[in-house]
Amino acid sequence: MMIPGHNQLAMPEALAVPDYENLFTEYKQRVVEFIAKQDQTQAKEVATTLENDAEIITKLLQALVYIRQHDIRQLNYQAQQMFAWWAKGSNLDAVVSNLGLERHPNESDDDLRLRYFLAPYAFSVAGPHKAYVYHALMLGEKPDITLEKTSPTEFNLRYQFRDNGVASQIKSATAIRPEPGKVVITLLAYDQLQLAFAETEASKKTLKQKLDTLLENANAYFARDDVAPATDQITVQLAELLPYTVDVVCYVYSGPDAGLTKNSAEQALQQYTDQQFTLHAAIDAGQIYHDLHQAGAVQVDLIQPEKRLITTQQQAPYCTGINITMKTLS
Repeated sequence: MMIPGHNQLAMPEALAVPDYENLFTEYKQRVVEFIAKQDQTQAKEVATTLENDAEIITKLLQALVYIRQHDIRQLNYQAQQMFAWWAKGSNLDAVVSNLGLERHPNESDDDLRLRYFLAPYAFSVAGPHKAYVYHALMLGEKPDITLEKTSPTEFNLRYQFRDNGVASQIKSATAIRPEPGKVVITLLAYDQLQLAFAETEASKKTLKQKLDTLLENANAYFARDDVAPATDQITVQLAELLPYTVDVVCYVYSGPDAGLTKNSAEQALQQYTDQQFTLHAAIDAGQIYHDLHQAGAVQVDLIQPEKRLITTQQQAPYCTGINITMKTLS
């Protein structure tokens, strides 16, 4: 199964943007061929003129080619937004609605996209591995279904959603089968990160109560006979959080761009660490180097983490702080 954030999907050839020089050559040929149908002599003169970049008509054609490239990119972007793999924002909301999904409050595009790709597994009870993950992410959003015979010729089919839906609290989920008949479901909740940074005892107490309630609801949900196979013994647990710090030294050339580079580096690393706050993730030094060089750093010394951090399906890494020291190259 292709999983956004873990797998890469190449852009379809149909959405490729033609090379500028090739497109310009094609446009020149088309212009000359069109004029040649009316006047061969004039067509030769135009062909000669178009070989001179200083001519106004050549500059005009160059501008038209540039505009054409821009239009192609815009059309390609619109086409991309029809596919869940690339769609963003309200465009993604429209795509996932095809499967009856709706974005949770504060749910990111990546999380919503993952639920969309897991949605087909909802047609099964939580037996297959991916179906367990889907049901964990949709926690509490499966209705109770009752069938009542009210007369010899009449039945009432009732769908009732419970008022304790807590799916919006789940960041990610995994399911493993350590042995036949046993399934361990691990939930990573947003409140776990809040708890890790909570400063007051009152805040910690409130968050712990919310997490306890989440586990209670999860266990009750998977205990339903219309969710999981009766042969599976299911254990639901919260993820183990593994703390780490990003500590780097960035070298830049002297000039007014040093401050801008630091801001860009902080934003890039924050985005990366937020994305990696998920189960079965990896904090990769290569990606940190890449992001910092993209932000404008000429040279990077990575102090922390000292080695690649890889978590299990029951663990999630969380960043306790990002420290960037800027130094100037002479």
